[in-house]
Amino acid sequence: MAFNFNLPKVNLVFGQSVLGNIAEEIKKLGNNALLVTGRNSMEQLGFLKKITEHLQNSAVKVTVFNKSTPNPTTELVDEGAKIALEKKSNVIIGLGGGSSMDAAKAIAIVAGHSQEQFHPIWEFSQSNDSPQPITSKTLPIVAITSSSGTGSHVTRFSVITNLELKQKVGIYSEHIFPKLSVVDLEILTNMPPALTAECGVDVLTHCLEGLVSKQNNPITEDMALKGIELVFSHLTEAYRDGDSLRSREGMALADTYAGLVITTSRVILPHAMSHPISAYYPNISHGAALAALTPPIMQFNIDNGNNTVWQKYCLAASAMGKRAFGANKQEASKSIEAVKELFAKIGMNKGLKELGVDAGRINEMVQSAMKTGQGPIESNPVEVREHDIARIYKLAL
Repeated sequence: MAFNFNLPKVNLVFGQSVLGNIAEEIKKLGNNALLVTGRNSMEQLGFLKKITEHLQNSAVKVTVFNKSTPNPTTELVDEGAKIALEKKSNVIIGLGGGSSMDAAKAIAIVAGHSQEQFHPIWEFSQSNDSPQPITSKTLPIVAITSSSGTGSHVTRFSVITNLELKQKVGIYSEHIFPKLSVVDLEILTNMPPALTAECGVDVLTHCLEGLVSKQNNPITEDMALKGIELVFSHLTEAYRDGDSLRSREGMALADTYAGLVITTSRVILPHAMSHPISAYYPNISHGAALAALTPPIMQFNIDNGNNTVWQKYCLAASAMGKRAFGANKQEASKSIEAVKELFAKIGMNKGLKELGVDAGRINEMVQSAMKTGQGPIESNPVEVREHDIARIYKLAL
């Protein structure tokens, strides 16, 4: 047996009401912070004021950049980086969901590498033939998550959208692991049901994709299975009763496991195909796209897989509460049944057509997936060709 496990370099603070006790840890990283967050929720809920006052009382200067949106764009990142450079920020804080953390990571890259000459974030995109290298010049990052969905608080990934090129790509480097990651259950109890469901789908798919990925290893396999088990134990309750600390804690743990899984094992076909949907239809949430794509992709992998693939999906089925015996197509398909049942319980059982995807754009999305999703496509446990992607998009309608 031989494998590589890339251990994240993250100081994780996890618990209830831990937000007001992190200033000293942040001061170890910098004393002049650019705080990246969304336009409304963290301010309305009082958490923006809480963290800002906490830091200022500890002699940390704070500049708030509250323009983060779902699917952060290259323009937004470059604007935030220019503000960080102007204010001479030496630490970047992402407060919010995956988009805020993605934006914070990307801003840290640009600001850290633009001390002498400005380098837009797209120069660092792996979709370029010769991307700029991401180095230790990247400013230190603090991730304070407000959702249990992306795992971004413990990953080396940032996902950025180029609206002009209609591309949504992952930018990754060991230098964008957050130096400090904060999971405060008090924040998570404020997630509304729809967001809880969308983020829960992302957690599940991260674990499920990492489990069957060609880059899977024994360590991430165990974490993936534990994450799947936690999702099936807690997501429905979190969706129905957002105040349940038990369910929020379970989903926060699942999200953390999921982030660790994809850091080493990598996502596969569902993420490769969902990113073009976000690029062409920014109003469709990442979770909704994944929910529509995941069952037909699971079916594709099982139909075209071997004993190893079937065994992985059988392990998943058992973690989902569906006893699977042996390793064959029929038993492996129990995992698809379980996923569909869960998505129906949380209102995430809509096809792409109902979400607003035009079948006439499938060919464009296929080409986008082939260009921006090469790594995930290569990591899929079953070989995928261009016509397979087109067929799956059609089945997901």
